[in-house]
Amino acid sequence: MALELGIPSLIVSGDSKLVINQLLKEYEVKKEDLVPYFRYATILIDKFDSVELEHVPREENRMADALANLAITLALQGEEEAAQAMDKAHSGVCGAHQSGPKLHFRIKRMGYYLLTMIKDCLDYAKRCQACQFHSNFIHQPPEPLHPTVASWPFYAWGLDVVGPLPKSSGSHLYILSETDYFSKWAEAAPLKEVKKETVVNFIKSNLIFRYGVPRYIITDNGKPFYNTLMDQLCTKFGFKQHNSSMYNAPTNVLVEAFNKTLCNLLKKVVAKSKKDWNEKIGEALWAYQQRIALLLKQLHIPLSIVSKLSCRLNNRFLH
Repeated sequence: MALELGIPSLIVSGDSKLVINQLLKEYEVKKEDLVPYFRYATILIDKFDSVELEHVPREENRMADALANLAITLALQGEEEAAQAMDKAHSGVCGAHQSGPKLHFRIKRMGYYLLTMIKDCLDYAKRCQACQFHSNFIHQPPEPLHPTVASWPFYAWGLDVVGPLPKSSGSHLYILSETDYFSKWAEAAPLKEVKKETVVNFIKSNLIFRYGVPRYIITDNGKPFYNTLMDQLCTKFGFKQHNSSMYNAPTNVLVEAFNKTLCNLLKKVVAKSKKDWNEKIGEALWAYQQRIALLLKQLHIPLSIVSKLSCRLNNRFLH
């Protein structure tokens, strides 16, 4: 563009010190796929009377970053192309069948743009047949929330079992799930039968060995959760188990809410035979975790808290 305008001298500012030094020939271009770009840039530089290359901090180069991001945005041409993009984001691979506003945000993250994108996303979500069939009908009147307070990630977890469900192709009948009360991060696994040994192995493999020892877990009073083997596990790793009241089983409301969300996602992605739900759990769980990761980002909570936090160990394991 500068050549077409007949500009003789040029000042080029960039926030990549590596690229600037490579163009100044102070650094060698070692990557083979970058060599053609380097040669072409050198040819263009030689066509100017003078070119000054300077490195600037990234904070001072935000305008150029914004223009670069705008340049790579893909403008959707026509209703057919827009419908394909919305279908891909809403119900494609690992699509979460999200609401209109969330669909709009996801399409923006995918790099697409359309003038009427917000309205189109709202209308598309309302017309989704699977969402219409499996949407929630709230009949209870609103009342104040009574949250379980957790002061740190993986401080408290809720566990629950869903089922029996239609028998899957792998002979699974149940889903065992766990939800962190701080970050709302969740894990789940299909089970053929709910035994105390299975529950203990799930807690060790999917909770303790992955996220560290919790301060306490919350379960119901069912035999798979309330038994001697579970007591031994709590004693061994040094955490407590709290049981929900027998007169109010839904006390473990957070994990109950996750189970409802997970089942709704599965309803929208399983085949008509409903025998492949055990294969779709990973896809549905991934979609849910993406939503939680986005929420954490909006709250300025780094995802590393969930994915890379050092495991909390009981003090007696350190001696």
